Amino acid sequence: MPVRGNDELTDVESAFNQSFLRTYQEMNRRMQAEILAKDGQQRAEKLLLNILLELIADEMKNGSDLIAQIHDDVSVLFADIVGFTELSRLLPCHDLVSRFNDVFSAFDDLSDRRWSRKDQDHRRELQGCQWAAQIAPSPR
Repeated sequence: MPVRGNDELTDVESAFNQSFLRTYQEMNRRMQAEILAKDGQQRAEKLLLNILLELIADEMKNGSDLIAQIHDDVSVLFADIVGFTELSRLLPCHDLVSRFNDVFSAFDDLSDRRWSRKDQDHRRELQGCQWAAQIAPSPR
């Protein structure tokens, strides 16, 4: 609001306008910071869930330092594709990915025969290596 005049009321009006403008600008700055913080939190949550199972991520967010469970019936499979580095040099990218798809599809099929899909499915790719963490199944 424009201020005209040169008296005491004009000075008060001018001070109020300046104060209001600073308050308005500060509120806008805080709202923008809050939006950025929420966006950053959502990105961090998405990244966390790309790395960890939701169950584990939730326990960590709730302050658990040590997350361990005992399961009586668990299988562990470790598979190393011998010669992968050389194979990756020789094959076109599409063929290499197709062969990996076949291998991991076979692992998925074996896993599906043993556990329901809801009990498993934590597969990630890290630094060119595929790894999978099977969740111990809940009793059927």
